[in-house]
Amino acid sequence: MLRISKLSLIAGTLCVTQAFAASTKKTTTSPEPTYEVSTTNSTYDSSYNTGTKVKFAIGFKEKVTAIGTALTVLNPLLVLGDHMTIGLDFGFDANFDVFGVGGDFRYYIFNAGAASLFGEADVGFAHTAVAAGSLNNFISGLELGFQYALTPNLKISTSYGLELAFGDGSQGHHIGITQGSFVGNYAMHWYF
Repeated sequence: MLRISKLSLIAGTLCVTQAFAASTKKTTTSPEPTYEVSTTNSTYDSSYNTGTKVKFAIGFKEKVTAIGTALTVLNPLLVLGDHMTIGLDFGFDANFDVFGVGGDFRYYIFNAGAASLFGEADVGFAHTAVAAGSLNNFISGLELGFQYALTPNLKISTSYGLELAFGDGSQGHHIGITQGSFVGNYAMHWYF
């Protein structure tokens, strides 16, 4: 005669129920992880560059313009991925008789850890107060530069290139390319 205790009957029923539930349960798979590959350097450490998400930076730039004026420029940046920034420039010279406003686009050509090489294009407008009135110039330039990250958030840079000024000439006020010169700047930015 077969004796089945209540406890073994409950345990058997529980095992069958769990086995049935496991066989009918829908299984979901998690998506495969994605990996970002830098085309510029296989040992690239993105924590020192701009990162992969849109970020912001604020900084100051000391800029020599094609009209021969050194401007101290407030330079907020919109960081677009690992390789691009778009910036605005608002600046004055030391005597506050030159005002400049413009924008720049920077593309990081090569990244190696904390160091980066970039190309930059900028356009702007400069208004200069002179004894005979005022001069207005449209300024455009191309520069090649170097950036170094002191920390992942604090970066310094310098660049050098060619800049052209169009508009009012000297005090004769003729229109055309009024000045073309090699210019440079240096900057410090804090990235958020």
